[in-house]
Amino acid sequence: ALLCHLVLGGGPAVAAELTQAHRATGVSHLLAVSGAHLTMLAWRLGFTFTLATRRSALGNRWFHTVCSAVLVLYGAITGMDPPVFRALVATSVFLLGTSAGRRVPVSGLLALPALLTALFAPRDLLGVSFNLSYAAVVGLFLSGGLRGGGWRERYWIGPLQCSVWAALCTMPLTLWYFGQWAPWTIVATPLLGPLVAAMLGLGLTTTLAAPVWAGFGWILAWPLSAMTALYCGAVQLLSRLPLAPVLAESRPSLPLLMCAGLLGTACLLWLRDRRGVVALCLSLSLPHFLPAPQPVEPGLVLVAVGHGHAGLLRLPDGTTVLVDCGSLRQPHRAAQAIARVVLPHYHIDWLVVTHGDHDHINAIPQLLARVRPRQALLPLELRGSTIESLLQRNGCTIRWLAAGARCRPCAGVLVHRPATRGNRNDQSAWVHAELGSFRAILTGDALVAGVAAWLASDLSTPADVLVLPHHGRPHDGIAPLLQRVRPRLALVSCAGRDGFTAQGKLARAAGCSVLHTGSSGTITVRASAPPTIHTERPWPVE
Repeated sequence: ALLCHLVLGGGPAVAAELTQAHRATGVSHLLAVSGAHLTMLAWRLGFTFTLATRRSALGNRWFHTVCSAVLVLYGAITGMDPPVFRALVATSVFLLGTSAGRRVPVSGLLALPALLTALFAPRDLLGVSFNLSYAAVVGLFLSGGLRGGGWRERYWIGPLQCSVWAALCTMPLTLWYFGQWAPWTIVATPLLGPLVAAMLGLGLTTTLAAPVWAGFGWILAWPLSAMTALYCGAVQLLSRLPLAPVLAESRPSLPLLMCAGLLGTACLLWLRDRRGVVALCLSLSLPHFLPAPQPVEPGLVLVAVGHGHAGLLRLPDGTTVLVDCGSLRQPHRAAQAIARVVLPHYHIDWLVVTHGDHDHINAIPQLLARVRPRQALLPLELRGSTIESLLQRNGCTIRWLAAGARCRPCAGVLVHRPATRGNRNDQSAWVHAELGSFRAILTGDALVAGVAAWLASDLSTPADVLVLPHHGRPHDGIAPLLQRVRPRLALVSCAGRDGFTAQGKLARAAGCSVLHTGSSGTITVRASAPPTIHTERPWPVE
């Protein structure tokens, strides 16, 4: 899977733990096909040419022609994504300039790719990839590590200088976009870059040669397998080191960030050298480590994630509890939507998982790239799972909840799992939350047996807000549940194609208001006096 992504730009999904390790060490740019891969391939070709001929590759026109052809071929194989296209244009400009005996300025290498991006891929202009790429290139040229020199300067000191400055110049952006900065990328990139270049060269050779003679595939499979294992082991090892990564405390407000930017710009204009650039980068980075203000009002946010479930509880004391994190078809969408709701914070106090179904947990790996839970309450059947290991690796303390057990993770929240047999949905944890001006119950995916067990318990008391179970799908336990709880508002987490669900119709017939995330988007119930409702999309009168 890793080699497919390196060579072809796509393929089978990479293991969640390996993806998380790349994020923690700041080497995600080595995993996803980008301009860095094309640059490394060009470097690999030049290095091989120099070793074979004992001549400089930059001064050889034959090498320029072959290198350009190989880079265009690689870009075509990977789909010519905007990052690859920009790197291809910049490399072509550089090779043309050196062929003509001219020195190409940095502005020339950056301007033409930006212009062509604006013409052919305007949506990518000033996006995450564009900004990070250009900031890294600026850092590379500021570093002074590309000037050559002796063997030591060219292969040790130079790459390290380049990596330090690229990490520094991209630090404000990674903190803004991802809420973290990975200092180990300074070591990991120059250390693993040559290995990735070798894997890329052999992988591309195998891709082109194996269809001609299958024996090439067998011959090259062994070194490729060994290099891939070495690469994965190194990334996993680096991800276990301290400060992998450094997490931001919050996303600063735009006025605060503008003030920091003005201060940094003043330092840059005063110093007029690389020290000014350092001051500017640090000024834009430091606000991310200031504590964010507490939420103004407590309440419940039922996040629109399609067919799945994610509910955020904001308690009166400022504690935040996320109940489930999953979406059947779009886990990335769920993680992004939850991260937007949690902002300006990058942490939540508790993650509560009602049960282990895919549509309730599959967005947790993606969420960990944006938001970190301090503690988690998991059902016992997830012990030994990938979810457990990912949470532990991210510094999360885990507590376990067995069937039939109860737990109060924090003041105002009670989690209870019925002791039922058979369907796992019936053992879904029920979450009871006291949110100040209203009381809410979240029911997970409880079916008939789970609802009956809850109704038979001492916890079956009325509530103001009820999140209906199992995405609003019909079953015989809903009518008695509505009679016991008597909610004023019923919420359903469902996909848009589900329409007005069967449970929603029963709840309306019982006299309560009903909202679906599939039609209303993310739903927020604020614990004001009286409680107020806000929906992402207009709420029609029906």
